[in-house]
Amino acid sequence: MVLSGLATALQPVLTLAFALEVVLAPLAWLSAWQSYFSGSSHLVNRLTFGKQVTRTQLDHVSLLAARNSPASMAHGNIAMFNWDGTSAVAEIPTPVLLIAGADDIVTKPEASLTIAAWCAKPQLHVVADANHMSFLDRGPEYHQVIAEYAKQRIGQVAPKIN
Repeated sequence: MVLSGLATALQPVLTLAFALEVVLAPLAWLSAWQSYFSGSSHLVNRLTFGKQVTRTQLDHVSLLAARNSPASMAHGNIAMFNWDGTSAVAEIPTPVLLIAGADDIVTKPEASLTIAAWCAKPQLHVVADANHMSFLDRGPEYHQVIAEYAKQRIGQVAPKIN
């Protein structure tokens, strides 16, 4: 992710902040709703979209963020600090489709290349001018990639009927 070195250096402080957020979840939830109604959550979420995001898409994601339990999000963030899926990904025997946004600031394209290297049978598709939430603002392109991959896979595993 962008600024991953800083996040790693601040991991003890961030872990403490997330643990505090769990304890103070009701206040954190009020803060999340205040951010939603003031528009500041929209500004932050805008950073994760590509150029084609609509106001409706941005508002939808911001509303979902306000509705999420801050305690659940904090637990998830703490868990991500120590999570390593390398062995799990390497054990997938079937082909895997990876779709990466070329401009993704959360899961950088280099991460997708690394994940692809761990997979036994990867197929990586990088979407130009796409960010972390571009599966929404570039939905038709993502849908097309997934549909083509599914057709390809069905053709490989389905028996031929004469």
